Amino acid sequence: MATLLPKSLKLLPDGFDTTDWKARIEAENAAFEELSAENDIISFGVGDGSADYLVVSKKPLKLQHIAHGDNYEVSYATIRGLRLSDVEEMLNWERSWDKL
Repeated sequence: MATLLPKSLKLLPDGFDTTDWKARIEAENAAFEELSAENDIISFGVGDGSADYLVVSKKPLKLQHIAHGDNYEVSYATIRGLRLSDVEEMLNWERSWDKL
């Protein structure tokens, strides 16, 4: 059973200039790419985007919501029901997809 950390992970620092939305999106996307290159991230399709979660630890299984884009989230019940084998399967699928 997974645990969800109570606070979302912000990709940009507080006070980041919000007047230039294009610069904000570009900075957020760059920060997300950097984070995903160094960490395991699982994604759930939601609406027209995705809800992304950082795998903070595998034993015990802990996830943290990543606040970016439309800030989509999935139900806590979905997170709570995840097993390590589910997360490993999702990560393997993502790695296989990236190799194509």
